[in-house]
Amino acid sequence: MASQEGNRIDLMTLPPQQLAQLKEQLEQQIEQFSMNFQDLQNAISGFHSSGLAIEDLSRQKEGKDVLIPLTSSLYVGGTLGNPDNVMVDIGTGYYVEKTAEGGRDYCKRKVMILTKALEDLAEIIKAKRQQVQQCQRVLQMKMQQFQQQEQQGASV
Repeated sequence: MASQEGNRIDLMTLPPQQLAQLKEQLEQQIEQFSMNFQDLQNAISGFHSSGLAIEDLSRQKEGKDVLIPLTSSLYVGGTLGNPDNVMVDIGTGYYVEKTAEGGRDYCKRKVMILTKALEDLAEIIKAKRQQVQQCQRVLQMKMQQFQQQEQQGASV
């Protein structure tokens, strides 16, 4: 049995063409979920790095010269203000001022939330791969039955 949109499907009742289509659909879903998995890993890495940067920043002295990244390859010089206050990007262009400790806690919470989502997604991918294998087994069995029927028809 394979699950499709919450409904159960008896794979043995499907013709080979529909089995092949179902298998292809599942493989496309796995590909999309795998891309999402990679995106989650990148987000986790980014929040982890941000937490470490806040921790390092909070140890610095006010007035220190720093380079501020505007893009991944463009930095401008600046002077560090209060290292105990940071601006945290909370998404969709909104920033919140937090203490350094609050910023680190925010990053840790985001890492924990995203890690849980990553684990859940890994389980979904695993289940989809099992469904693909099941489709493949049933498809092979049906093809063997078809070949046996052809051979029996040819010998009669």
